[in-house]
Amino acid sequence: MDQKEDKADMGRRGFLKVATVGAAAGAAVIATSKTAQAADLSADADKASGYAETDHVAKYYELANF
Repeated sequence: MDQKEDKADMGRRGFLKVATVGAAAGAAVIATSKTAQAADLSADADKASGYAETDHVAKYYELANF
């Protein structure tokens, strides 16, 4: 093999290694952020008092003849 071909192979191999590690790191970041988001949503759910008829909901009921 030529030295030129060796360098090209090493470049491709290095790229594939970096791409694999980058993809795994990206997946870990996404999984972590979704877990944190779910925790935030559950904390907000405790604060909610349930159904609340607001002005726009009342207007919808009026227009829909409920």
